[in-house]
This record gives sequence, structure tokens and C-alpha cells, in this order.
Amino acid sequence: MQLPGKLRLSTLGDLLGSLHRAGVSGVLALRELQGTAAGRRHRIHLRRGLIVGVSASEGEVIVDRDGVKKYLDRLFLLQDAELSFHVARPGAELEVPLTPPEFLHGRPRGRDREGREGVRRVVENPARRQALAALGLGAGATAREVQRAFRAQALALHPDRHSGASEERRAELSRAFARLTQAYRILLETPSPAR
Repeated sequence: MQLPGKLRLSTLGDLLGSLHRAGVSGVLALRELQGTAAGRRHRIHLRRGLIVGVSASEGEVIVDRDGVKKYLDRLFLLQDAELSFHVARPGAELEVPLTPPEFLHGRPRGRDREGREGVRRVVENPARRQALAALGLGAGATAREVQRAFRAQALALHPDRHSGASEERRAELSRAFARLTQAYRILLETPSPAR
């Protein structure tokens, strides 16, 4: 099993869920990268995928259920941290490990990024959305799809390709071509948000 190097590439809920499903025993270490607590270390102790304790820096392992839950609540608020996993060493741990519903239920997960508070949301740019609609594309359009759609519509709308049309029709085509070009420029300047 391979973990991402940084928490911002996933969520703590996704990581703990993966470690639970893999049934691992060891210590998930997190080192904060932002804010006034940058450099502070936290450890989540696991046995067969279940949480058996938590600790801060080189401090004592917290093994009472309420203390572990409160500490986990704080860890779920972290926006970014460096991650590492170490093989377990015998030591203090909860007599009865926390079950997955106790440490995962109601927590932010990657699949919830667009719909839950506390999780980084994809910021939607209204100008980008309108530009995509002008080209007849959806929000997930790639740069290559944008380019293809623009070229196809530009060929159809360019006023020079309609030399036999009336002045009124050519003016209408010219306005439509200008809107299409503006939409394309907006899409070149605003890359698609990371999902």
C-alpha cells in the first residue's frame, strides 16, 4: 500500500479508511506544514487497521477513548501535513480499539470534496462556466477538447467563410465569432480546477 506524501493530496478520512481496509499495524505520522503549529508532529497508532492510540510529538500515547476521539477531531481539521507510516512497536494502547464508525463516520472524505463543510471545495469560476457553455462543453472538458470545439465552431462562424451572405448576416456572424473568441481566451487564462 502506498500513501500520498502530503495530506492535501487526500483526506485523513480516506487515509484511515485505506489503512483500516488493509488491516495494517503501525503508526501514521503527520507533520504539520502550515500555520503557527508548522513542524508539530502527531501520531495515530493502529493495530490491524483499528486505532489504538494517538500521540503528539514525542509525548505520551493517549489511550483513553474520549481523549483519542478529541485528539482525532483536531487532526481532522488539518489542511496539510507531511505523511509517513512506520511499523508498530509494542507499547501503550487502548484495550478495545476504536471501530471504523467511531473514527470515520461523518468525517470528510475525498468523495465529498464538493459537498461538505470542512473539506476543500472546488472553486467554480462563473466566467469559465459560461465560456464552456458557449463552446458547448461540460465542466470536465480538457484543454484539448476546448481547442477542438473552438476550432470547429470558428470554422463554421468565421465571417470570411460566408462571403455571399447579406451584410446583416455577416454582422451577426461577426458578433458570434467575437463571443466565441472571447470564450476561448477566458478558457486559456483560467485553467480547469483540480478535482
